[in-house]
Amino acid sequence: GDRFGRRVPMLCSSAGIPCTALLTSLAPNLLSVYALRFALGSFAGLGIPVAFVILSEVTPKQLRGVSVAAMGFAWCIGEFYAAAGLLLLAPDLQSGPWRRLVLWAACPALKLLVCGLLSPVTRYDTAHWLGVQGRIDEMVGAINTMARLNGREELGIKECRNLTVKAKAATLDHTQALAELGRAPLLVCTLAQCLLCFAKDFALYGSAVLWPLAWAHVRERGHLEPAAELMATALLGVPGVFLAMGVMHMLPRRCALAGAAVLCALACRALMSLECGSPVGLVGVAVFKLSFPTWQMVTMLLPAEVFPTQIKSCGYSMVALFGRLATVVAPAIVGLSHEGFLASTATLALLASIAVYLLPETRAAELVDAAAPKEPTEPLMGPPPETEGTCYGAT
Repeated sequence: GDRFGRRVPMLCSSAGIPCTALLTSLAPNLLSVYALRFALGSFAGLGIPVAFVILSEVTPKQLRGVSVAAMGFAWCIGEFYAAAGLLLLAPDLQSGPWRRLVLWAACPALKLLVCGLLSPVTRYDTAHWLGVQGRIDEMVGAINTMARLNGREELGIKECRNLTVKAKAATLDHTQALAELGRAPLLVCTLAQCLLCFAKDFALYGSAVLWPLAWAHVRERGHLEPAAELMATALLGVPGVFLAMGVMHMLPRRCALAGAAVLCALACRALMSLECGSPVGLVGVAVFKLSFPTWQMVTMLLPAEVFPTQIKSCGYSMVALFGRLATVVAPAIVGLSHEGFLASTATLALLASIAVYLLPETRAAELVDAAAPKEPTEPLMGPPPETEGTCYGAT
């Protein structure tokens, strides 16, 4: 994503997920299922960080928060879609045609690949990355494409011969990028974001396992199928996404994340009474589903805003790796003790609310370029002396 651009990993991810899912549905034995599931997770992990990097690089800084928060709808829709498939094919969550369920889950990824290949925006990488790399012609093409798609062709760049590269970004290999992340001042930011991603994914994936187990103890639920309960749980997250859009648009990143994480910690305490049928447990569900999208989406936006352009994908992938570790640990803890999981989630949420203040505030900040000149007011590119032209910079 840093060396070859943002499009390459997105294409690999979008193509790899449906192909791997198709092979999984044809798997002859359990060992091949495990291997293909590992490959599927690798392809998903390749594309998700880059997707947030792309969104941060093509969105004006004043709209980055609300735009990334709106991505929370993808989680809600995805959860609802998965639950709908379970309701059709395995409503009791115990048995069913698992091969067809795998294909059901792969359909959105296949549609994404087809739509992406047909979209004109996939002809170019992000204008920000192209500009930092000094690829002026492609950068101009990307900017003009954005202007045309937004119906503002007058804002496009008509001539690019007056644009010059003042400082071309250094291309770092993976080892050099990791070395940058491991030294000051990025080391503290990297460690803090590793904790944030671990805490966020621990809560996200652990709660996904917890909900069907917890709802089974709620007497007022009636005779709903377990899969239908998952659909209802997914819908509960929609108001939280709207709330996250407003909060991330108005509040500083650190304040938004800390407040949401503290509310989630309090909700976990209330959720401990859910299995006893207490109404307080239902209040905990509501508070958690309303607050968690803000915690989640701020956490997923921060790496794209904090890390420099040249190592943004590498840095994001590193902190996301710690989140992947949480997806293994959380279900195991849920299986051992529901209260233990909720107590662990509350503790991690409180730690995240503290760790976020180790990061710089990025709500109104421009994207960082590691190769930028020391003078912060001088852009990477601009017209040569005594020549009028249009220069590119982060918006």
